[in-house]
Amino acid sequence: MQETTIRGAYHNRAFLTAAEETGLHWPAGMVRTGARGYATPALTPGARNRYASDIVALDDVIPRTLPLLPVPEAPARHRTPDRLTMQCGCTPPRKMKMSPTVAALGPVTCGVCGKPFTTQ
Repeated sequence: MQETTIRGAYHNRAFLTAAEETGLHWPAGMVRTGARGYATPALTPGARNRYASDIVALDDVIPRTLPLLPVPEAPARHRTPDRLTMQCGCTPPRKMKMSPTVAALGPVTCGVCGKPFTTQ
């Protein structure tokens, strides 16, 4: 069963059902959002009582621990490959983009002017 969609951003009804099994609920009158679905369920009063000592312990330790944790680096962004802008001898010149490795394989000739495409 998949509880989220769109790379974990949208929380569907299956997510809410699983959350309810652990002591969470969807507050009356709260509207699910189009972008996140049921992403913000709340603790039921019973769960809040059941986990009261854990909540107190977390409230105590998180502020003391959080500043000591390393901040993860942002994931590397997908880098667009470098492309060469090449043009032929036409007037005005016809232009194309090509990767350096493809350009190094050999000349590319214009079918209109007959001249090779060269880098600008």
